[in-house]
Amino acid sequence: MADTQPDESFNKFKSQIKTELDFEVFKYYQEEQSKRSENKWLKSQYAPIILSAIFALLGTGIGAWIQGVANRNLEKQKFEADLVLKMIETNGDQQAAAQNLNFLVQTGLVNDDSLRVKLSKIIKHPGEVPSLGDLSADRKIDLLTETQKQLKSLGYYAGPIDGQESDIFRKAVMAFQAHCKLIPDGMLGAKTLQQLSTASK
Repeated sequence: MADTQPDESFNKFKSQIKTELDFEVFKYYQEEQSKRSENKWLKSQYAPIILSAIFALLGTGIGAWIQGVANRNLEKQKFEADLVLKMIETNGDQQAAAQNLNFLVQTGLVNDDSLRVKLSKIIKHPGEVPSLGDLSADRKIDLLTETQKQLKSLGYYAGPIDGQESDIFRKAVMAFQAHCKLIPDGMLGAKTLQQLSTASK
């Protein structure tokens, strides 16, 4: 009886060690398998290609979205500038021009906050509202010719002095407008002509 006691204790102890050892081995095996599966994808020869493609698609998509937003904003600014110009074509009637501009502000046709604020200030003083008349073909050619000369003397225009609108001319006007912190719409509005007159002196 005394001889079997140590054997049982030993066997129990041995069994316990074996169980713990098996558990540790299994745990180690699982950790190694996990590491291999994590690193396997990153070490793959295709990983850099796939990552590059993903980043390229993201970059292209974001760039296109930003460009689209910028184009929409520019088109909106051009549309609003055209509206304003049409509203002040009153052949010298400043009161009518002020009423037309007020209509734009009140109906919400002008969404640009800074333009709306400027128009609201202008409307308060109808005597100072600029007014344009419909230009005849000859007067338009004269105006374009004079503007081309002014832009050329200021270094913005490198095209011919022919009184004709062209892409080069519009780009020159836009560059000048951007320099003067005006809306770069390429159109010869009252403010653009005033700034040109001042800059050419």
